[in-house]
Amino acid sequence: MRLDLDDVSALRALFLMLEARFWASESVVDPRVTPTEIARRTGRSRSGVQVRLKRWKDSGFWKGYEVWPNPRLFGASLATIDVPVRGPAQVDDLFDSLRMVDGVVAARDYLGEDGRSVRAYVICDSARELDRRRRLIARIASNPSELVCQEYWVPETLESLSRLDWRIVALYRSMPEIRLREAAARLGVTPKTLSRRRDRLVDSHALWWLLTSDSGMLSVATYYVRLENPSWRYRVKEALGTRVKGWVPCADDGFGRMPSWDLDTVAGLSFVDSPASIDSVARDMLEIPGVAAVTWKVPRGFRSYGDWFDRAIRGELERTALGSVGPVPGPRSIGSGYSLELPPAPAPFGPATSETAARGSARRPLGVRAARPVAD
Repeated sequence: MRLDLDDVSALRALFLMLEARFWASESVVDPRVTPTEIARRTGRSRSGVQVRLKRWKDSGFWKGYEVWPNPRLFGASLATIDVPVRGPAQVDDLFDSLRMVDGVVAARDYLGEDGRSVRAYVICDSARELDRRRRLIARIASNPSELVCQEYWVPETLESLSRLDWRIVALYRSMPEIRLREAAARLGVTPKTLSRRRDRLVDSHALWWLLTSDSGMLSVATYYVRLENPSWRYRVKEALGTRVKGWVPCADDGFGRMPSWDLDTVAGLSFVDSPASIDSVARDMLEIPGVAAVTWKVPRGFRSYGDWFDRAIRGELERTALGSVGPVPGPRSIGSGYSLELPPAPAPFGPATSETAARGSARRPLGVRAARPVAD
């Protein structure tokens, strides 16, 4: 399916604050956005928007929603393990095998400048546990020495949830597209109460609605633009929005890196016409003042493995049923001098300065940071 600019505008209207955010590589959307709201945001008619959404579903591009909780609710962290692959058959075999590794919650097949790889998203609460799961994945990989392991930053969220909150999480997890009134009836609360509770979960990053789509039908690339100086961030963002056709910016807290004043990367989506245009867009980006280097990835197949989260949610329902509603302990610190060395980052597209080269090749231990409590 080829998306036009109106499709891009409608898709962007589904995003929180009109910016792309990702959880395990899937797009996070705002479940409160209705066709009427999309029409208002895009300047189109409501009937036209409904026709467009129906076309997405009929074509198989839009497969529906999945609902995922924030790992920090369970005192856990997230990491990624990239596994190089050679072709579609190996991708399918790896997808099937990853289901057997406890803690793997999702996997995405990517095409990038350095070849094809499958990225596994792994839940862990210590570097030692992550290392154990990395070793398990290495056993099923064709090139275990080439695995790349990185920490994936996850936004902070609520310190604790009530039993009603956990029941809401469980219901939407099993029925992501249930209507508000039906959900309220099942929970035994008023629609107003459920709406307020759901909004709190969404706005605090406790619960994410993901748009599940067939990436193979979508001509989209994710670009990571490295800046010469972090102070150029807003200037470069503005230039990308005007120079890159169909550009959808990614929120600073939406692509797995901790947002900060010195964050040296800007990310976003661009809808491309052909494989040749991917490099063409990257070269255009390099001409923007303040851009040091550009890398890109094209998402392909995706698999989710919900067993870990489903068990964790059942455990919280049992815990709160017994009257315990205190906060879940945060992720454990590394302690005892144990650390996991990360390999160097892949080389970026385009020339790299000595500063960025040194930063990209530095090896650092993976520390699992404890979640700081957020006021309820």
